Amino acid sequence: MKNTTMWKENLYQQVEILFHLPDTGIAPEEDKAQHLLLYIEQHIDQPEQLCLSVLAAKFRLSPTYIGRFFKRNFGEDFKLYVSKSRLKRVEELLTGSRMSVKEIASRMGYIDSCYLNKLFRQHHGVTPMQYRKMYASEK
Repeated sequence: MKNTTMWKENLYQQVEILFHLPDTGIAPEEDKAQHLLLYIEQHIDQPEQLCLSVLAAKFRLSPTYIGRFFKRNFGEDFKLYVSKSRLKRVEELLTGSRMSVKEIASRMGYIDSCYLNKLFRQHHGVTPMQYRKMYASEK
């Protein structure tokens, strides 16, 4: 029994060391959560960097655990959060630049502008160009 307890304590210590991120004075789980959000924000235009397997390797967690960790800390499905964040960035590019929808799709890592149009319409009920025109008319 004592041997099992010592083994568990040693394992917990090793896990703590393995997952240790720079000390920010925030609880370790909150710290990891903030680092995860920052990473997503920095790589929002690189979808290949935002798949669960890449994040799992980067944060030294399993892909399954990353999904649960995200849901527990942010109350939202990981893939849904990333999709909404990418579309939010598309909105910013539509309203804050003169880039074409094709350029925006390419920059944000979408397959092509037709796919971006489809996603954008599903989320907003209008195409990216209609959204841009509506925003411009409101100004």
